[in-house]
Amino acid sequence: VVWEREIGGPMHDGGQALIHNSDGNYSVIGRSMSHSNGNRDIVMATFSPDGDQLNMRVVGEEQNEWGQEILEFSDHYYLIGHLADQNDENKDVLVIKMER
Repeated sequence: VVWEREIGGPMHDGGQALIHNSDGNYSVIGRSMSHSNGNRDIVMATFSPDGDQLNMRVVGEEQNEWGQEILEFSDHYYLIGHLADQNDENKDVLVIKMER
């Protein structure tokens, strides 16, 4: 193991996808209850090649949101996932455009 980092907390958190950015860093997307604005929210964190955490962003509201994929295009990221109501029913596709 070269390095290992945790960005979760005491609640249910998990990673889904990782990309190697054009600037040489790495971004991971997943879900978090520990850092949420509601129930489950999308969490995105960026790390340097040495494993230093450069940032962490949490996106979500009252519903349950899961981040499943991250794509990089010029100055933006596209986050793909889904959202559901409080009972994990009525699931919809979620696409978020986020500045880098």
